[in-house]
Amino acid sequence: GRTGESIITGQGSIQATLKTALAGKHRDFRGVILSDDSFRCIEFNGVDLSGGFLDGCKFVDCIFKNCELDGVSFVNSYLTGSKFISSSLKGANFTNARLIDTLIVDSKINGLIGNAIELKSMQVETYQVAYYDNILAIGCEQKTIEEWKNITREELIKLDGFYAVSWWKKWEDVIFKSFDIK
Repeated sequence: GRTGESIITGQGSIQATLKTALAGKHRDFRGVILSDDSFRCIEFNGVDLSGGFLDGCKFVDCIFKNCELDGVSFVNSYLTGSKFISSSLKGANFTNARLIDTLIVDSKINGLIGNAIELKSMQVETYQVAYYDNILAIGCEQKTIEEWKNITREELIKLDGFYAVSWWKKWEDVIFKSFDIK
């Protein structure tokens, strides 16, 4: 089913049921609700969990590779030793999530709501701003810190016209100081 309900229900542990579904090449789990479940060493490869609720879940040594995680709620979740690789985390919510030895590599973080520790976010006038490690996403544009530090007036105009130029001039220092970016 589209929501994953028919795939994630049944007898036995949720982990075994999910592993069976993933082994069967099922990849559409949009809107799934898996609150307070635990997962260890599961590879989510090409899985669509968009709009899902994974609140309070524990993910230990899990890999999310090429996944659609747009709008997924990880509120109060615990992720340790896990990796997000080439995945879309646009609008994902990590409020109060614990990320221990968890990596985000080549993934989209636009509009993400951070946990204020590893993942930071804030709304600055018209743009949502998200930060992780060396990546800064402003609105729908994501670049490395170095790329943002060296962005030209012409590049800003291409992004969102003259408004982007005045906005960046006004908020650049505030953003870097708020996120403690050196």
